[in-house]
Amino acid sequence: MVVEQRVELRNMVVEQRVELRNMVVEQRVGLRNMVVEQGVGLRNMVVEQRVGLRNMVVEQRVGLRNMVVEQRVGLRNMVVEQRVGLRNMMEQSGAVEQGVGLRNMVVELRNMVVEQRVGLRNMVVEQRVGLRNMVVEQRVGLRNMVVEQRVGLRNMVVEQGVGLRNMVVEQGVGLRNMGARVTAGESQVKELQKEVVNQGVELSITKTELQFYKNKVEELKRQHRIAGQSESHVEELKTECRCLQ
Repeated sequence: MVVEQRVELRNMVVEQRVELRNMVVEQRVGLRNMVVEQGVGLRNMVVEQRVGLRNMVVEQRVGLRNMVVEQRVGLRNMVVEQRVGLRNMMEQSGAVEQGVGLRNMVVELRNMVVEQRVGLRNMVVEQRVGLRNMVVEQRVGLRNMVVEQRVGLRNMVVEQGVGLRNMVVEQGVGLRNMGARVTAGESQVKELQKEVVNQGVELSITKTELQFYKNKVEELKRQHRIAGQSESHVEELKTECRCLQ
């Protein structure tokens, strides 16, 4: 019975260790898969954000170019119209006063064209600066989001690892306690075996003593028989002596 208890206890310890290893392996595999999924999702999100940012930048640039082209076309048309009007006015009037007025109008037209070009350049510069700032903000926000996702993922991995280690430690402590019980059981078995051996030795000694006493009794019986035979022989001798007398 002691041997059976010992075997069952060892089998239970082995099963607990196997279950613990399998559980640790499953936890690690699940943790790795979760990290991979989080990494893939994070990469896809970054790719989508970058693609969206590039498309937005392209749209802004295309819109800016179209606006610049429209402004330039409108400015050229206005200049052409002003020049045509000036030529018509010069053809209709050849007076000196009209020539001076036309020169003043040409100067005003040039100044207006310069102002329009300066305004157009400033608008283009503002649009480009705003576009760059928007791109920078989008990139900074994207980087911050990626950093937050990575930090959260690392913290989650650390928490999972700590929990797994604590679970392994608890299971190891339980297995150690169980091993201590097994050791205690083995020591008890050894003590019982020693007691059995001692009892066997005592039993063999008792058997030897019993055999000795049996031999002694047989010897006494034999001596008693011999003594009985001697007495009968003495009686016979006495009887013969009486007959001779």
